[in-house]
Amino acid sequence: MSANSIVLIIDDEPAAREGLEALLAGENYQLELAVNGLDGLAKAAQVAPDVILLDVMMRGWTATKFAAACGPIRSWAKCRS
Repeated sequence: MSANSIVLIIDDEPAAREGLEALLAGENYQLELAVNGLDGLAKAAQVAPDVILLDVMMRGWTATKFAAACGPIRSWAKCRS
């Protein structure tokens, strides 16, 4: 990924979000944070991230549920493939 690429971090555990944020902070990425799957979908629609780092064991949002909800992301005009 290039500098200024958008990384969306979706995790319901504050320590995990903060840890990933700290790890990536010096890499010149634009970091976006979401506290759950629904928040993550909204952020993804808003910022069209280059990559999504997703907690696959969030309460109420399995990876399968999130992937199913993300189907329309591919049609978003700002989304990169």
